[in-house]
Amino acid sequence: MLLFIFVLLFSISSDLFSSECVDVNLYTTSDKLSSIELVQQGEMGTCYAHTLSNLINYELPKADHVFAYDIAFTHKNFRDRLHWSPRSLNYSLQSMAWKDFKRIGSCDQELYERSMNSYRQNLRYSDDQFFFFLKYFFKINKKKRISGDVESLSIQLLEKLIKKTRAKYAFAVSWTIKDVLALTESVHPTAKDKSMFEWFEKVLFKNCREVRKRDDLKQLRYHKFGRLFKSKNKIRNKIDRILSEEKAISIGLCASTLENLGSQNFVTLPRVLKSFKKKKCRPHYVILAGSRTRKNKCEYLIRNSYTHYFVDHSMPCFCENKKTGEKKDCGYDEFSKKKENLKILGCWYGRDKVIKNSYDFGYLEKK
Repeated sequence: MLLFIFVLLFSISSDLFSSECVDVNLYTTSDKLSSIELVQQGEMGTCYAHTLSNLINYELPKADHVFAYDIAFTHKNFRDRLHWSPRSLNYSLQSMAWKDFKRIGSCDQELYERSMNSYRQNLRYSDDQFFFFLKYFFKINKKKRISGDVESLSIQLLEKLIKKTRAKYAFAVSWTIKDVLALTESVHPTAKDKSMFEWFEKVLFKNCREVRKRDDLKQLRYHKFGRLFKSKNKIRNKIDRILSEEKAISIGLCASTLENLGSQNFVTLPRVLKSFKKKKCRPHYVILAGSRTRKNKCEYLIRNSYTHYFVDHSMPCFCENKKTGEKKDCGYDEFSKKKENLKILGCWYGRDKVIKNSYDFGYLEKK
């Protein structure tokens, strides 16, 4: 017991040291991260898949990039429903999703795009907006079987889509009855007697999975760390080392951290237990894209697939000028005046707050 108390006190005291960190920004060291599309996933619950696809695509040539929803549906189909909740102290959703994806393989890009566009009807909806539609297309009638008149179903869908899309997280293209009707008419014939996941596997992913098996994933190894009794100081040092090697890092953290709402910190428990506190923590995955020392404090650059906006108006974000391609910090006032020309790539957050409220870290490296 005394030994446990000593180790705990040492762990806490070690967190008081070192306010500086390595100065790295993956957006400026190369064009690898910039070449990966920064998405707006909406309320899809696929942050882990977007984050994992970012890690993979950061290590592979652009022609070999993988799809976030390919990862999500591979993992969802391969595992039973119970798997989606942590069942052990060493649990890592990212690590398990990686193992599933590596085992089953990815789709051929060209076939995937061709198949998806046949249902998307060449509308201006992004992949994420299209999948958001599909989520509620299959959810509108809670039974597995889709039934009812297409027009009445489209009206129900439109009402649901507008209601479920929060104003500040809204997609770039507005939902219209004409577009929703077109999507419903294209998907409906192939969706009969299928669940959402069956539809993806047996309709959308079927051909591309048969054509191409991703052997290039075998050259990558996934490393997870920082879920148990690791001190914040050890995690900081490891993150510094990985970033200095110009590698992207995935972080599982409480979404409330990014919304500046604060979240419980369990000093004496493994940090992974934070993910059990779903209402207060709201588990979420993001990419750590850089770090720097500012005003004698270390800050982390967080790339987020859920939303791109200023949470804390006193903290800067990192933006790209859509016209010139110039990348630099931008404050809330500057962005408010020039938001038509600026794109938020990530925002800066205090390192200690991020680590304190995180429960899962990971990165990829080539063998």
